[in-house]
Amino acid sequence: MKFDQGTIQLFNSSTLTRGGSCTISDSSGNLIFYANTDYYQLWIQGYVALGVVWDRNHNLMLNGDTLVGDLMFQEQVIVPWPDSSNLFYIFTACLFFPTGFWYSVVDMSQNGGLGAVTQKTFN
Repeated sequence: MKFDQGTIQLFNSSTLTRGGSCTISDSSGNLIFYANTDYYQLWIQGYVALGVVWDRNHNLMLNGDTLVGDLMFQEQVIVPWPDSSNLFYIFTACLFFPTGFWYSVVDMSQNGGLGAVTQKTFN
């Protein structure tokens, strides 16, 4: 959604989930990237880590598959890295296997500015 135009504008995404999702935008409201858990395409392939990260063009981010995440709601949040405009944390809380509090790191200076997951699922 964009709230800076007077009327709310919706845009389509690649999210196909019944679990949680999160987004981050710049100060002008432009999408930077988004993530979700319980990604169906990974589930049908037998993966346990079902989290994925999408770039601003709605394509799977480089190294953005198989992040830890399960099917709970409101389990993810994106937080900017202190003192960096290119680095972001994705924090995930999992109630099921693997349980715990996990994080991954996204570097937006990678892949021509579309970003890449450079550190995946640490707890």
